[in-house]
Amino acid sequence: MMKELVALRREEEMKKILSDFAGHEEGTEEQEEGQAEAEADKKGTRGGALDPQMMSNLRDEIEKLLASRANDVHAIDELLQRQDTNQLQEDQLREENRQLREEMRKLQDKP
Repeated sequence: MMKELVALRREEEMKKILSDFAGHEEGTEEQEEGQAEAEADKKGTRGGALDPQMMSNLRDEIEKLLASRANDVHAIDELLQRQDTNQLQEDQLREENRQLREEMRKLQDKP
């Protein structure tokens, strides 16, 4: 039951992080698109076909961005796993502490 709760919490945290990350990315993408359009206007290449070198460069940039995002997601996942482990340990320690307090009360109540 505890593992299910931790898994559910982890899933909710991951969704929130990814949602926040997606919102940030949308704003960044819009800004980058605007910059790319302005640059294309300056170069006079807007709406024209891309040459093979530009396509290759774009592909390389996209691959780098995807690798970076994959690393970010992996790092977030590791962080959430550590948080889950820490939460489980904390819960176990609380339970042990509660049990020890009960034992102390029983020992104090004995004549």
